[in-house]
Amino acid sequence: MNDNKRKNSGSIATWLEKRSKTTIQDTRTNMMNDPIPIAVSSVTQVHLNQQSPNEPTTTHFSMTTELSNDIGDYLEKGSQTDHVKARFLEAPNVPDNNFLYPFSLHNKKGKQEKRYLKRDHFIQYKWLVYSQKKGGVFCNYCVFFANKGGKDKNVTLKSLVTVPLDKYAKMLGETGDFSTQ
Repeated sequence: MNDNKRKNSGSIATWLEKRSKTTIQDTRTNMMNDPIPIAVSSVTQVHLNQQSPNEPTTTHFSMTTELSNDIGDYLEKGSQTDHVKARFLEAPNVPDNNFLYPFSLHNKKGKQEKRYLKRDHFIQYKWLVYSQKKGGVFCNYCVFFANKGGKDKNVTLKSLVTVPLDKYAKMLGETGDFSTQ
């Protein structure tokens, strides 16, 4: 064996010593007053001190990314990161108490009736999620994991997957939208 390698590595105590953490602050110094191109989704620029134009300026950049809570923003497969999937799958599906449940109008025996989406639907079907932006409900799991259906898996799935369900007349029952999902 190579004993030189062991002699230079030090004792085991050096490996177990607690080292202080180094924090890195994203501070850029601009010598020519030109903008520094940075590829981030959102940048907030704060000048730390007021200096004359000839002096170097110090600018502090903080990166923030706001993720939407609306499943309608993540219908495209490219926008579905593992973090987004986990966030939606772990989040509760029942809307807040102040949520105004939508309805759709239907003609029955020549008379218009309102059919409401109800809180009970969300409690009974844990996969059901409402999208404010798309104005309907989706299958939480199907949006992230299903794309084709049918016998040979060659049919593009639409209702509750890529297109919201916004007609609430036939949601329940043997042939209802929720039962066949």
